Formats: sequence, structure tokens, C-alpha cells
Amino acid sequence: MIDCVTQEDLNSLINTDFVNWERIRNSSILVTGATGQIGSEIVKLLIILNETKKLNIKIIALIRNEEKANIIFDS
Repeated sequence: MIDCVTQEDLNSLINTDFVNWERIRNSSILVTGATGQIGSEIVKLLIILNETKKLNIKIIALIRNEEKANIIFDS
């Protein structure tokens, strides 16, 4: 579940002109520690980029605890 503050931050990142998101189109990205504080935010950002910009990013998220991942990513 993404709270409103996190959602606002992610939207700011997605809509910035500072980052050229097209450079990662059709990429495969491995995120280790995907249930940690930083890793989970990176995975959420990549998910939202796929949904909004249709970048076709393959996200490989390494986790140790499936239950925790299900809670973080609403699976």
C-alpha cells in the first residue's frame, strides 16, 4: 500500500525533466533487498513507471520474506 506522501514523491520523480526514463525502456532491473526501505521504494517507482509511461521494464525483486513482500506490494 502506498500512502499519499509516498505517492506524491513518486509522482514528482516520474514527472521530473531531470531523469530521462526512456533510457530504461525494455530493460530488466534487479533490485536486491526489495522489502527493505530503499529497495521497496525503488520497486514501487519502477511499477508506477511501467503503469504510467508503459516502459516495459522487467522487475526482478529479490526478497527473503514472501509474507512481508505481499504486504508491501499488495500481492
